[in-house]
Amino acid sequence: MISTLQQGKRPVEDYVTEFRSYATDTEWNDKALRHQFRLGLCGSLKDELARVGIPETLEQLIDLTIQIDRRLRERRAERSLLASPSWVLPKATLTPRPRSPTTSMDPSEPMQIGLIRSAISAEERSRRRQHNLCLYCGLSGHFLKDCPTRPAGKPHRQSFSATSKEVPLLTVPISLQWSLGHLENQVAIDSGACGCFIDASFVKTYRIPTRPKQQSLLVRTADGSQISSGPVTMETEPLSVTVDTNHIETLSFDVVASPLFPLILGFPWLKLHNPTINWNTGVMKFPSESCIFHTISSSSENQSLALCSLQDSRLDSIPPYLQVFLDVFDAKGADVLPPHRVYDCPIELLPGAAIPFGRIYPLSEPELDVLKKYIDENLEKGFIRPSTSPAGAGIFFVEKKDHSLRPCID
Repeated sequence: MISTLQQGKRPVEDYVTEFRSYATDTEWNDKALRHQFRLGLCGSLKDELARVGIPETLEQLIDLTIQIDRRLRERRAERSLLASPSWVLPKATLTPRPRSPTTSMDPSEPMQIGLIRSAISAEERSRRRQHNLCLYCGLSGHFLKDCPTRPAGKPHRQSFSATSKEVPLLTVPISLQWSLGHLENQVAIDSGACGCFIDASFVKTYRIPTRPKQQSLLVRTADGSQISSGPVTMETEPLSVTVDTNHIETLSFDVVASPLFPLILGFPWLKLHNPTINWNTGVMKFPSESCIFHTISSSSENQSLALCSLQDSRLDSIPPYLQVFLDVFDAKGADVLPPHRVYDCPIELLPGAAIPFGRIYPLSEPELDVLKKYIDENLEKGFIRPSTSPAGAGIFFVEKKDHSLRPCID
């Protein structure tokens, strides 16, 4: 009987086929068939029809429900692929610890929204340090940095600059030239860097020619850890380098991941030229004899070149009365979450409360591009994680002054 026909959990195409076979045996008009067809649909399709509206004919209704049902099944398939992200799985066999009733997890729930790891007490922290235990999980055999149960966040950006947020950067105008290209940029002077470096993405963007190094170079940061890009195996072809407008030489840069400072002149370069720096005036000069052969004009006084000044590029875009709060405008501080504290505020869920369900609605191509970029960036930072929770929240976009879109999420 057509009046008892239900879609259930099967695809809507199967329901449509069976519905049409029963409809041929009735003498109902289009309006009655359309009403009965809607009654037999599953709940999710009824909800979507209530949001977008019901078409005027049965055929239009069937076409619309097929499109919505396919998108709903695609969404479920996408969620299933992200159901078990690798970064939440332990990397080593661990002895399970007894959990208190307040932190127990129900395996039937795909995500515990109200569960937040609280900070350990000062006494517990002291006990773990005394017994050489991990400060994160409390187990032995490893320390906090190598804890296998600690979620992997965004790695710290590796740079070779010895400056900090309070100290302006020592930068120099530089010009690079090779057979098929030319560019001008700023280069950071860093006496703590073990060589001359260039960022890998910078090389790719400007198509700077590279070649394999004869011997790989292992670069470590101040704490002894290796840089995120691993051993240095590539270097640029010899480039004609003009520092400021008077100093010309040929250099090869080692290719590393250094997005904060794409170009770095390190200690070997400083040792070769042996400059003198007036830290009060921020002027660097090169009185050494070796620089005579790298200078266009040999008539300058004492063969010295005033090359660079101490400056912070952020000062150009920040009003003078706000420059005392320069560290607030540092984008690096926004790349990490704040640490856990005793006053962490979880979102407590009421037992049996209905979980909000976000409706599916179309987005334009520019909105989809901005949303994808927003999700990828926050996944990389560790601000969000893949989830199969049925809970959802709406998102909309606000146009900025430069006509770009800002995603807003409740």
